[in-house]
Amino acid sequence: MTVFKEKMIQDMKLRNFSSRTQVCYLRHIEHFENFFDSDADSLNSDHIREFLAHAIDVRNLSTGYVNQAYSALRFFFESTLDQHWDIKYIPKVKKQKKLPVILSKKEIQAIFDRVNNLKHKGY
Repeated sequence: MTVFKEKMIQDMKLRNFSSRTQVCYLRHIEHFENFFDSDADSLNSDHIREFLAHAIDVRNLSTGYVNQAYSALRFFFESTLDQHWDIKYIPKVKKQKKLPVILSKKEIQAIFDRVNNLKHKGY
């Protein structure tokens, strides 16, 4: 483990991150390093943009996963490496809005018709 990863772990503990968050953030940093076959501390914002764009365009990962990777990288570069993070140059992915599923009157009636107990039918 590199000195910077050890410092990142220490920074996360000082911020009282949950153990699950620590594991996830470290995994994202490892994926970032493996993608470029280089240590994360030697990479820059252009690499971050390329990594996140690849995750969205090629790997077709969810916005939640990409935003978690974004947060891990941002924490590593800002808190651990003390580097400036330009939000305009590396924007966060906008979360997709999903419409709720609305049942039709026939579907609702079919649900009530299948109920045997009068208590559950709402009488």
